[in-house]
Amino acid sequence: MKIHRICVCATRVKAEPRAQAETVTEGLFGEAVEVLGHSTDWAHVRLLRDGYKGYILERSLAQSDTPTTHLVTNASTWVFEKPDIKSTTLQRLILGSELALVADDGDGSFLQLKGGGYLWRGHVAPVLRVDKRPLSELALSYYHNTPYLWGGRSVDGCDCSGLVQQLCQLKGLQVPRDSGEQEPVVGEPVPSPERTAEDLVFWPGHVGVLKSPDVLVHATAHYLKVCAEPLNAVIDRAGEPRSVKRLTWRT
Repeated sequence: MKIHRICVCATRVKAEPRAQAETVTEGLFGEAVEVLGHSTDWAHVRLLRDGYKGYILERSLAQSDTPTTHLVTNASTWVFEKPDIKSTTLQRLILGSELALVADDGDGSFLQLKGGGYLWRGHVAPVLRVDKRPLSELALSYYHNTPYLWGGRSVDGCDCSGLVQQLCQLKGLQVPRDSGEQEPVVGEPVPSPERTAEDLVFWPGHVGVLKSPDVLVHATAHYLKVCAEPLNAVIDRAGEPRSVKRLTWRT
């Protein structure tokens, strides 16, 4: 299997090989895909992170079997032509982008990207480093007021399960893409009256993370953004949660 990686900041993965088709998910820079076939300007791909299949534009891909070493940990950052903040910017990258970095510059402020360009050291971290902040804090730090986008999973736009998937990645946990697939495999079930901060709350087709027992952080189509709101307000709209799950890796 030849591995390709996404070579643009982000690309929408379509249900069919046409721009007007439904977006089923989103691929971020550096993520690995398997190319299953071709259709004019489109590639039929499987994202290796979560097995999602769909179509992306061929120009969004580059063949590469080089393992990624780092992730972008700032909301967004620049790839500079030289290790100098005054040099030309080559590309914008966003939170969660996967990087193959090959060398430090002389003073250590920049890291060199395989294939060309430099990134600010403070905006990246090794892939094995786990962010110790609570999920809800990560959500509000990086994604607060991010516009809701069906199929999105980035700081430029995300849906409910895309948000949870990306938050879990920052905590070192790989989870499925959709809430219906996340619910049975993520964490341990707890009775709703025992819910607490950082628990995940699931409804049919929806998921969010608790900031406190009574406040939910989620990407919601009701307000078309990521926000924190009273859990009871969500229950009034969507009904009682189907399950509450406690992440076993949290401290």
